[in-house]
Amino acid sequence: MLKFIKGLFVTLLVSFYFSYCATIIYQMFVVHSALINGSKSFGQINLGFISLIIISLFPIMIWKLVANSQVPILKETWGFRLLLSEIAVVFTGCLFISKSIFNSIAKPIINSDSNFALNIKGRVALIEILSIGIPFIIFLYLSKKVYERLLTKTEE
Repeated sequence: MLKFIKGLFVTLLVSFYFSYCATIIYQMFVVHSALINGSKSFGQINLGFISLIIISLFPIMIWKLVANSQVPILKETWGFRLLLSEIAVVFTGCLFISKSIFNSIAKPIINSDSNFALNIKGRVALIEILSIGIPFIIFLYLSKKVYERLLTKTEE
Protein backbone atom coordinates (compact mmCIF):
# COMPACT_ATOMS: atom_id res chain seq x y z
CA MET A 1 0.00 0.00 0.00
CA LEU A 2 2.86 2.38 0.82
CA LYS A 3 4.45 1.77 -2.61
CA PHE A 4 1.13 2.58 -4.27
CA ILE A 5 0.82 5.87 -2.36
CA LYS A 6 4.45 6.68 -3.17
CA GLY A 7 3.73 5.98 -6.86
CA LEU A 8 0.71 8.28 -6.78
CA PHE A 9 2.75 10.99 -5.08
CA VAL A 10 5.49 10.72 -7.71
CA THR A 11 2.87 10.87 -10.47
CA LEU A 12 1.41 13.98 -8.88
CA LEU A 13 4.85 15.60 -8.67
CA VAL A 14 5.65 14.74 -12.29
CA SER A 15 2.35 16.18 -13.55
CA PHE A 16 2.83 19.31 -11.43
CA TYR A 17 6.39 19.69 -12.76
CA PHE A 18 5.36 19.43 -16.40
CA SER A 19 2.40 21.78 -16.00
CA TYR A 20 4.55 24.36 -14.21
CA CYS A 21 7.23 24.13 -16.91
CA ALA A 22 4.56 24.55 -19.59
CA THR A 23 3.27 27.66 -17.80
CA ILE A 24 6.73 29.21 -17.64
CA ILE A 25 7.47 28.38 -21.27
CA TYR A 26 4.12 29.92 -22.28
CA GLN A 27 4.92 33.10 -20.32
CA MET A 28 8.31 33.37 -22.02
CA PHE A 29 6.76 32.68 -25.43
CA VAL A 30 4.16 35.44 -24.96
CA VAL A 31 6.77 38.02 -23.95
CA HIS A 32 9.10 37.12 -26.82
CA SER A 33 6.28 37.05 -29.39
CA ALA A 34 5.09 40.49 -28.24
CA LEU A 35 8.63 41.77 -28.76
CA ILE A 36 8.91 40.16 -32.19
CA ASN A 37 5.51 41.52 -33.27
CA GLY A 38 6.73 45.04 -32.58
CA SER A 39 4.87 45.86 -29.39
CA LYS A 40 6.74 48.40 -27.32
CA SER A 41 4.68 47.51 -24.27
CA PHE A 42 5.97 43.99 -23.79
CA GLY A 43 6.43 42.89 -20.22
CA GLN A 44 9.27 41.35 -18.32
CA ILE A 45 9.78 37.68 -17.64
CA ASN A 46 9.00 36.95 -14.00
CA LEU A 47 10.61 33.92 -12.45
CA GLY A 48 11.13 33.80 -8.73
CA PHE A 49 12.74 31.64 -6.11
CA ILE A 50 9.81 29.23 -6.12
CA SER A 51 10.33 28.68 -9.86
CA LEU A 52 13.98 27.90 -9.20
CA ILE A 53 13.05 25.30 -6.61
CA ILE A 54 10.33 23.70 -8.69
CA ILE A 55 12.16 23.53 -11.99
CA SER A 56 15.57 22.46 -10.73
CA LEU A 57 14.96 20.48 -7.55
CA PHE A 58 11.79 18.54 -8.39
CA PRO A 59 13.54 16.22 -10.88
CA ILE A 60 16.20 15.41 -8.29
CA MET A 61 13.55 14.78 -5.65
CA ILE A 62 11.58 12.56 -8.03
CA TRP A 63 14.76 10.67 -8.95
CA LYS A 64 15.46 10.03 -5.27
CA LEU A 65 11.88 8.89 -4.65
CA VAL A 66 11.94 6.28 -7.41
CA ALA A 67 15.55 5.20 -6.81
CA ASN A 68 14.49 2.09 -4.85
CA SER A 69 11.56 1.26 -7.08
CA GLN A 70 10.61 -2.32 -7.86
CA VAL A 71 9.61 -1.42 -11.43
CA PRO A 72 12.25 -2.97 -13.76
CA ILE A 73 12.43 -0.02 -16.16
CA LEU A 74 13.19 2.37 -13.31
CA LYS A 75 15.88 0.06 -11.92
CA GLU A 76 17.61 -0.18 -15.31
CA THR A 77 17.54 3.52 -16.13
CA TRP A 78 19.14 5.01 -13.01
CA GLY A 79 21.92 6.70 -14.99
CA PHE A 80 19.50 8.20 -17.48
CA ARG A 81 17.25 9.49 -14.71
CA LEU A 82 20.25 10.94 -12.87
CA LEU A 83 21.47 12.60 -16.06
CA LEU A 84 18.04 14.12 -16.72
CA SER A 85 17.71 15.42 -13.17
CA GLU A 86 21.17 17.03 -13.28
CA ILE A 87 20.49 18.53 -16.70
CA ALA A 88 17.27 20.00 -15.25
CA VAL A 89 19.45 21.96 -12.82
CA VAL A 90 21.62 23.18 -15.71
CA PHE A 91 18.51 24.09 -17.72
CA THR A 92 17.13 26.08 -14.80
CA GLY A 93 20.36 28.04 -14.48
CA CYS A 94 20.31 28.84 -18.19
CA LEU A 95 16.64 29.81 -17.98
CA PHE A 96 17.45 32.32 -15.27
CA ILE A 97 20.43 33.64 -17.25
CA SER A 98 18.12 34.11 -20.25
CA LYS A 99 15.54 35.89 -18.11
CA SER A 100 18.16 38.19 -16.64
CA ILE A 101 19.64 39.08 -20.02
CA PHE A 102 16.21 39.71 -21.53
CA ASN A 103 14.92 41.81 -18.63
CA SER A 104 18.08 43.92 -18.49
CA ILE A 105 18.61 44.67 -22.19
CA ALA A 106 15.24 44.47 -23.96
CA LYS A 107 13.63 47.77 -22.95
CA PRO A 108 16.79 49.92 -23.22
CA ILE A 109 17.68 48.58 -26.68
CA ILE A 110 14.14 48.88 -28.07
CA ASN A 111 13.54 52.35 -26.62
CA SER A 112 16.88 53.85 -27.62
CA ASP A 113 16.42 56.45 -30.35
CA SER A 114 20.06 57.31 -30.75
CA ASN A 115 22.05 56.63 -33.88
CA PHE A 116 21.97 52.90 -33.39
CA ALA A 117 23.37 50.84 -36.26
CA LEU A 118 20.34 48.58 -36.38
CA ASN A 119 16.73 49.28 -37.26
CA ILE A 120 13.90 47.97 -35.07
CA LYS A 121 13.97 44.44 -36.56
CA GLY A 122 17.72 44.27 -36.13
CA ARG A 123 17.37 45.34 -32.51
CA VAL A 124 14.78 42.62 -31.91
CA ALA A 125 17.11 40.06 -33.52
CA LEU A 126 19.98 41.27 -31.33
CA ILE A 127 17.86 40.91 -28.19
CA GLU A 128 16.73 37.42 -29.21
CA ILE A 129 20.28 36.31 -30.00
CA LEU A 130 21.61 37.62 -26.71
CA SER A 131 18.76 36.33 -24.54
CA ILE A 132 18.38 32.93 -26.19
CA GLY A 133 21.65 32.19 -27.97
CA ILE A 134 24.09 32.82 -25.12
CA PRO A 135 22.14 30.73 -22.55
CA PHE A 136 21.73 27.96 -25.15
CA ILE A 137 25.51 27.80 -25.68
CA ILE A 138 26.04 27.74 -21.91
CA PHE A 139 23.42 24.97 -21.63
CA LEU A 140 25.16 22.86 -24.27
CA TYR A 141 28.55 23.31 -22.60
CA LEU A 142 27.32 22.52 -19.09
CA SER A 143 25.26 19.55 -20.32
CA LYS A 144 28.37 18.15 -21.95
CA LYS A 145 30.29 18.57 -18.67
CA VAL A 146 27.51 16.84 -16.68
CA TYR A 147 27.44 13.98 -19.18
CA GLU A 148 31.23 13.58 -19.08
CA ARG A 149 31.20 13.60 -15.27
CA LEU A 150 28.51 10.92 -15.22
CA LEU A 151 30.52 8.81 -17.68
CA THR A 152 33.65 9.05 -15.52
CA LYS A 153 31.60 8.03 -12.45
CA THR A 154 30.20 4.97 -14.19
CA GLU A 155 33.64 3.89 -15.47
CA GLU A 156 35.12 3.92 -11.96
